[in-house]
Amino acid sequence: MWPHRRAPTKGAVAEDESFKRELPPQTMLEPSRTLKHERKMPPPRSLRVLESSNDEPGREVLDTMHSYANAHQVNEMLQILLARLLETQPLDPFNFLITMLAQKDTQLDALDARARTQRFDLRREKTKKQLVVAFYTRLLALQRTQHSDKAEAYAPELSRAFLLTQLQLSETKAHLRERFPRHYRDLIQSFVSNAKTLKPRIPLDEFTRHCMEQDGRPRVAPVRPRPAAAADQGPLDWLVPFIPPFLRVNRTTRAALLAKLQALDLDALAAQLVAFLRAHGTRLAYYGVIFVVWAYALVWTNRGAPEFAPAYVIVTGLGALVWHLFTGERTANASGMSAYSVFNKGGARMLGSLSAEQFENEIRHRQPGFGNAGDDHGRAPADPYANDEDDENDPDLLLAMQLSLQEKKREERRTRRTTRRR
Repeated sequence: MWPHRRAPTKGAVAEDESFKRELPPQTMLEPSRTLKHERKMPPPRSLRVLESSNDEPGREVLDTMHSYANAHQVNEMLQILLARLLETQPLDPFNFLITMLAQKDTQLDALDARARTQRFDLRREKTKKQLVVAFYTRLLALQRTQHSDKAEAYAPELSRAFLLTQLQLSETKAHLRERFPRHYRDLIQSFVSNAKTLKPRIPLDEFTRHCMEQDGRPRVAPVRPRPAAAADQGPLDWLVPFIPPFLRVNRTTRAALLAKLQALDLDALAAQLVAFLRAHGTRLAYYGVIFVVWAYALVWTNRGAPEFAPAYVIVTGLGALVWHLFTGERTANASGMSAYSVFNKGGARMLGSLSAEQFENEIRHRQPGFGNAGDDHGRAPADPYANDEDDENDPDLLLAMQLSLQEKKREERRTRRTTRRR
């Protein structure tokens, strides 16, 4: 106690206490407050929103404002508007800003697109699921220690009432803000608004699914196939899976055929048919007569000796094949056929097929012992010289060596002739 200050007497203390009792409750100030704070104007009504939680209202509103400003690029937008305002210096700045915001601006549109992208949580699904599972495990641990009902506390699922209570606490909100900084409010709001649809005991899979639906990722509405109307479905559509693909006629094919029939010109079709019959009529009549004779002979054979009918079909088929080999056109187009097909009369080779010289070269340069039945190609032999025992008696190897020597001699002769000419 300072020497120049006198201690209050008992009468002064009693008078001070009686004065405090006479004041109304709203005028009694705390020791930490001053008159300067009391003279401030009250905040707007939009900011005086008290939540049913133990959070400080001012801090919660300030955090919301900062998060909104950061998410929507408010600071950058204000900088652009201020720069335009200083450059133009209009007489009516408010009207100028309103007109600028109403019109299309490249910089503001770029900021809007950037803010829209930054509001999304673009992390992997696996990472977000792990965070959701960790949050669920934390809530279960808190439920075992803080729930009043022991039966609900030690349940394997999370209680709905306990979840809604925890979502109103500042610690839970701070925990969610750290894990999901961009959409933790959406998570809380989704659980609160859908509280009636949630189960009394929420399992892990349902909790994870509900959280992943609010993960902030841009979603495209799934394209659902239009249910086929009765007019689009044919009476025999159930037979389509049992028809081979080259004989299958589905709804798409029917629509294409219908479009072709609607655009078909009968006069042009008749002219094309007449021209085709004039050009190939003789050949068609020739093959038609042969087919009628063959079918009549098949019916006659089946009636007289049914056991010879398959042999008749096989023999006539082989005869037609041999006749085609000897009488077919050798200059016909063989595109799409195999080089070794009997119908490839032109002898044209496809890409990848080996000629006789290439096949001989493959045999000449193959590894010793390749292709023997007793070789184990998947495993190296114990003796590295085990495959060289019968090289002297291998006819293919001897032939390949002989051909190699002949080819080398030819190259030497060709080299001598070239040097002599020079």
